[in-house]
Amino acid sequence: MDIITVYKLLESRRSELNNLAKKYDVRDQRLLVKSVELDRIINMYMKKFHEVGVQHHIQNKGIADISCARELIGTKG
Repeated sequence: MDIITVYKLLESRRSELNNLAKKYDVRDQRLLVKSVELDRIINMYMKKFHEVGVQHHIQNKGIADISCARELIGTKG
């Protein structure tokens, strides 16, 4: 899975967790399960982000900056 796909999955799971949090108590098992799932995806994303950042640094022999991150996730500013 590439970093953009992982990011989109992360955002989807974050939205699902927020929706569950609006419906159920924070101690509800459904929230715990979704939170653990989101944590795993965040860890996967961070690993991919680091790998891409290192590759970018090596390719450009410079510092991987925030513009690279924005480019990867499709944001501006």
